[in-house]
Amino acid sequence: MKRLSLCIFLTSLMINTLTSVKSFGWIKVYERNGVIYITGIGEKTFKRPKNVNRILEKVKLYAKRYGIPEKLFIELVRAESNFNPKAVSPKGALGLCQLMPATARRFRVKNPFDPDENLRAGAEYLRELYNKYRDWKLALAAYNAGESAVEKYGRRVPPYKETKAYVRKILSRYEDLKNPRRQGNCRIVVKQRGDTIVISNILEE
Repeated sequence: MKRLSLCIFLTSLMINTLTSVKSFGWIKVYERNGVIYITGIGEKTFKRPKNVNRILEKVKLYAKRYGIPEKLFIELVRAESNFNPKAVSPKGALGLCQLMPATARRFRVKNPFDPDENLRAGAEYLRELYNKYRDWKLALAAYNAGESAVEKYGRRVPPYKETKAYVRKILSRYEDLKNPRRQGNCRIVVKQRGDTIVISNILEE
């Protein structure tokens, strides 16, 4: 009963709180370490395919082949294409790992819409970036913004809004999967940080 009451309370609270925030378009709601985040993420682009379980198995296969944490590579593919092998971005990025044509050629991809070719190239590229920076955060930043951008800013995550959000989104979901939420009593704290509403159910041990 307590959990049901909390769910009802949070739902009501989110609806009431969002009425005071400027229009976001699509709203993303997620929980991390006992904190509920509500943030505007813009328009969704790619439709999730029906055969997503088969795609996930392939993602796991190439993560293992190239020594990438499985959950990290899953979140990269989710962020890039929502597991849609036919995804094409406005900038011309293609397939599951959203390879640019030059990157596809570099990694010997003949058909970027083939899940195996695309995932193999994406995993190989991400692993190459990790070998260079020895840091998954910088590897993700370079995957999104390019190696030259990471080098330009002193081997740090470039201060681009898109890249910072991209890295934060993938790593936060990756950490959520590695560290399941703890159980316990809680109290509710609501804050607004710019365009993000934070609802924190602070655990009391």
